[in-house]
Amino acid sequence: MLGITNYTPPSVNASNTAKLRLIGEDYKRAFPGPHFTIHQGEENKGTIEAKVIKNMPDFPKAAGESKRYEDAYYEIPIYSDVMTRVVYTSTGCTVSVNFIPKAGKYYEVMASLKDKLGYCVLYKAQLQYDDENNLYVLESIK
Repeated sequence: MLGITNYTPPSVNASNTAKLRLIGEDYKRAFPGPHFTIHQGEENKGTIEAKVIKNMPDFPKAAGESKRYEDAYYEIPIYSDVMTRVVYTSTGCTVSVNFIPKAGKYYEVMASLKDKLGYCVLYKAQLQYDDENNLYVLESIK
């Protein structure tokens, strides 16, 4: 399809990376169904292509949040220390969030079409390890 570029994630051996979990309606359907796009700087931006998405066994999940992971989700490495914009597009809805990921950290962006009647919303959070309780918790990021 013209005008569509694919996001190129960093290699698995790159040191300047963070990990991102995208949670939302399954977008493996034919474009232009629901989908995420990632923009990192001016050079690297595009639609997430299903073949670059892999669920990573070492990517932790937030404790006590099993319902959060009932929707389709996909995990992808992203470059750290660069302004990152994640856009979610679905029928009649386009929303985005911005953040700067830190190297070695875990992030989640969750699309919701159910929380606010008639609106779609994106939530962004960082998974933080709680040493005292030996589990991961979600912390909202600004």
